[in-house]
Amino acid sequence: MKKNIRNKMLFAFGGVCLVLVIQLLVNGFFQGRVTSSVEEARDKGYGGNELAMNIKLEMLLVQEIFTDASAVRSAESLAEAHKDAAEHAVRFREHAEALKALHPENRSEIEEAEKWFGELFEKGKRTAELYVKGDLALATKAMDEFDAAAEELGKRVDRIEEEMENEATNGIANALSTIKLANIVSIILGSAIIVFTIILAFVFSGRIASALGKMVGIAQRIADGDLSHTKMEGNKEDEIGQLAEALEAMVLKLREIIQNVRSAADQVAAGSQELSSSSEQVSQGASEQAASVEEISSSMEELASTVAQTADNARQTSAIASKTAIDAEAGGQVVAETVKAMQHIAEKIELIEEIARQTNLLALNAAIEAARAGEHGKGFAVVAAEVRKLAERSQVSAQEIKGVASASVATATNAGRLINDIIPQIQKTAELVQEIDGASNEQARGIEENTKAIDQFDQVIQSNSAAAEEMASTSEELTAQAAQLQDAIGFFKVDEAGVKTHIAAGGASGYRKPGRVALALPAGKRAGYHEEKAGSRKEGGKKISLDDSNEFERY
Repeated sequence: MKKNIRNKMLFAFGGVCLVLVIQLLVNGFFQGRVTSSVEEARDKGYGGNELAMNIKLEMLLVQEIFTDASAVRSAESLAEAHKDAAEHAVRFREHAEALKALHPENRSEIEEAEKWFGELFEKGKRTAELYVKGDLALATKAMDEFDAAAEELGKRVDRIEEEMENEATNGIANALSTIKLANIVSIILGSAIIVFTIILAFVFSGRIASALGKMVGIAQRIADGDLSHTKMEGNKEDEIGQLAEALEAMVLKLREIIQNVRSAADQVAAGSQELSSSSEQVSQGASEQAASVEEISSSMEELASTVAQTADNARQTSAIASKTAIDAEAGGQVVAETVKAMQHIAEKIELIEEIARQTNLLALNAAIEAARAGEHGKGFAVVAAEVRKLAERSQVSAQEIKGVASASVATATNAGRLINDIIPQIQKTAELVQEIDGASNEQARGIEENTKAIDQFDQVIQSNSAAAEEMASTSEELTAQAAQLQDAIGFFKVDEAGVKTHIAAGGASGYRKPGRVALALPAGKRAGYHEEKAGSRKEGGKKISLDDSNEFERY
């Protein structure tokens, strides 16, 4: 049988129900015994005692009838005494027969009492007749025998009555004893049920809380970018174990992909340095062509603004995702923490993918400019091609990370079934991502304008100067993009030693941000060129503020 949580709970509480059924059966058994004892005491004990008392009453009445007849000493009283005594004798025998049927074990004693009653009846009858005849001597002797028979019969009936009373008392005592035993057994079984239930509660809650606590810790480290410690021990056969196993597999895959992307980012940074060096060499032979690069530079400034706006939108996307994760806490704190971590990773991956795409576009632009530069740009074209390859590899790796993260989110959602309430927030996040895509489209239009400007460069003689200036601008953009890519990848910690990698521009990563190439233009023209650029700089994309909820709803 599969050892999932449902089966474990059914097995545990099935045991509790089994103990309850046993308790009900035991209570029914004792209830039957109590009922039997009470009925026996009622029917045989008190019923027999009542019959014995009736027998004694009939005996006393017969004794009284004959005694009264002996005292009156008349024929009429004697005849009436015979009649009344005969009726009581019949009732005596009826009660005796009923008592024998109820207590067959006392049959001999009852028959002995019947025998003595017969003697009592005959002696009483003879005594009354002697008194009526006036034979006092014989009558007195007969009266003594009559009294002796009555005394003996009374003793025997008293013993029978005492036995019946004892049997009734014993039946009640047995019933009370059975009730006490039933109460003790009920208390024991009830205590066992309570103890068993408490043990089950502690065992299940302890195991589930421990396993989920470990997963929450792993999810929190993932949210902080720590992918170095993900090994989880425990039962892999239930739903929680399967979720932990999927989480562990996801982190291992992410760790591998992040390392590949980090390597590609370092190579992009190195390529940007080489690109900067090549642009310096080209600019030395193209100073006379610098005037024609102003329009291209303006377009590139607009492109930079669009890129900055795209990055700002991405940061707002991160803020919305964080708010989404908080709202999803009601759907299940444990699995929600895991999903929040994955959402956080997805945001970082989105930024990496966008940076890689922009790097690819800039590398393509640099290659075009290198082609325009002619012989001076051949070396630069080779470097630009390599940079473009590295950018493509970075983009592919980012897409792989995005795919793994998406699959992991699906796994966590199916395993926990606790995060259905976050769907509206995810939809809002998707809308913001569409807005980011719109900003990217504007960026594409800026690049198109740049391309048109480059086409115009074919009509001027100073195309080499424009190419040199564009290479310088491209070098700066590549450097900035490489820095952003390295900083984004630096969010993750994947080394086993626990040292968090943080790559920043000009920091411990070892690469330096290249300076802008200074072209040999006349002082006045160079100053005017930069002033014109500053004045003509355009703001691309849309600025979205999360401080105003109404503005958010418009998108």
